[in-house]
Amino acid sequence: NAIYFPIRQFNSGCLQLPDGDSILEKLCNLVKLVVIEDVDLTKKILIEHLIEYNLENIAISHVNSHNRINSAQVFCLCNAEFEDFLPGKRIWPDSLKKIENRMYLRLRSSAVFQKYQQ
Repeated sequence: NAIYFPIRQFNSGCLQLPDGDSILEKLCNLVKLVVIEDVDLTKKILIEHLIEYNLENIAISHVNSHNRINSAQVFCLCNAEFEDFLPGKRIWPDSLKKIENRMYLRLRSSAVFQKYQQ
């Protein structure tokens, strides 16, 4: 007897438009604030996407205390010009400025980060 549970995994391809551009960049250019609430999206996935697309002009904060679903992650994104108004804990671009940040240390050895450095 076995019980099978589906493994939930975020599809990073949904952050990319058919023409290859980042949907996050497009949304941040259209509006002042983008709010994402998702159960499967993580900080690591978001930061890898920003590094891959070289999106240094976007700021992101993590605002889990405001979510409706306990297990969901809530992120606020905006252009850098509005970053002072972001609620929650900043995770980008500050995460790359702090060497001691664990996420940065993990990303430093990833293939996506190596591609960004070239």
